[in-house]
Order: sequence, then structure tokens, then C-alpha cells
Amino acid sequence: MSVISAPQLLVTPKGYPPGWQRVFEDIVSPINLVRDIGHQVGINSLRFGKKCLSVEDLWLFARKAISVRQRIQNALNEVDGVAEKTWRAGCEIRTVTGFVLHPLIEDIYNAHLSWDALLAALYEKYSTSTAPRFVRSKQRKRVEVSFFASALDRVIENSCGLRPIPLLLALRDSISAEKVIDLPDTAPRAPAITKKTKRRRGRPEDTNRREDAQIFDAWKTGQYRGYKDLASQFQKKCREVRRIIDRESKRRKIASSADH
Repeated sequence: MSVISAPQLLVTPKGYPPGWQRVFEDIVSPINLVRDIGHQVGINSLRFGKKCLSVEDLWLFARKAISVRQRIQNALNEVDGVAEKTWRAGCEIRTVTGFVLHPLIEDIYNAHLSWDALLAALYEKYSTSTAPRFVRSKQRKRVEVSFFASALDRVIENSCGLRPIPLLLALRDSISAEKVIDLPDTAPRAPAITKKTKRRRGRPEDTNRREDAQIFDAWKTGQYRGYKDLASQFQKKCREVRRIIDRESKRRKIASSADH
């Protein structure tokens, strides 16, 4: 029996309709990026004797991560309510790769901390020969250095520890079962902006319970430092995530008491 490798599973299957090929490529794009990051860490490890990433590596991968995160989110929005199995498989990929992409985007790229602090973190943590002498100045902010170093550790360790084969197999099985569902060949356009209308009276529409459960389960993993981290991962406001967790927690308590 031949062994299936991750690169083989990342190739878009030819039997998928054009719309499903596009969805597949968008959903696996975070896995491709995380694998690229891990590969670069391995190259740098051979050069410097330690797992590390240069400043140029970080900025390049962070910019790609922003685009990739949007691609998978758009794909999940497209299959949500249409292809349940594919949606769940894609959400799992988003969660697992988020342990790399989230600190890369939010804690490094969007942190707006000083360039000197990032170089200092690289120098102190990995002793790379590319760090200039001035980063050893006593005037640097050690809090920023520690913050960057922690984010770097998470990006490096999680990218090297990714196990994509189970995720890819689950995604392929899901799409194979649901590819009979028609999807457009090109990505749907964003809805046109319409004039704001007065809200109707009465009870508001039901919330998305599947998304609520996904966010609640992600929070319970303990991988997120706070609501802000979780909100960024799911591209929601911090206040909204807090309400979702509270709402889903109450739902589960009611369901648990009903069972007993």
C-alpha cells in the first residue's frame, strides 16, 4: 500500500467541478503557507544552528497570511449552510492553522511595535548573525522584546508541528460527498451596499448556532489568551465574541439540565 504524502493531498483533484476546485484551493491555502513557514525555519536552522526566522521572512509571511486568512474565510462563507461537511472540515483547518497565522498577523505584523525591538528579539532569542550591533542598546524596551520573542516562538513551533494529512483527508472526503452541489465557477461578489432600512419590530432573527458552537469550542481549547485573540481569529468584534460564548454556554447548560 502506497503512503500518501501531504504534497499529494494539496494538489487540487481533477474530478472536482470548477467551483469546488476554487473552494478547495482557498481552504487549503493556509496549510500551504504554514508549510512554507516551517520549510523556511528548517533552512534557517541549517544555516544558523537554531530554529529561527529573519525579519524579512516574518514580514513576507505576515503579508501572505493576511491574504490567506481572507481566502479561507470567503470560502467558508460560501459553503456555510450549503455544504455542511465541507464547512466543518474547513473550520477545523482554519482553527489549526490559526495557531500560526494569528500570532504572525496580530502579534507581529499589526502590533506596531518598534523595528528595533523586533531585531532585538531575534538577536537575543536566536543569536542570528544578521542582527546589527545597535539592538543591544540598553535603551531598548525589554517588554516589547519579550512580546515579540513569545510570538516568534509560537509561530515557529506551531509551523514545524503542523500535521496536515488528517485535515486534508477529511476535507477531500467532505468535498467528494458534496461536490454534486452546484457552486459558481468564480467567487461570489460582495453584496452591493443598499440604503439602510428601519429595523422591523419583534423578535430578532436567530443567531448562527453552528458558528456559535465553533467559537465556543475554540475558546475552550485554551489556546487563546483572551477574547481579543479569539475575535481576531474569527474576524469578529471582541464584544460580539464575548456574547457568543455566553450565549452558547447558556445553551449547553440548558441542554445538559434537560438531559438529566
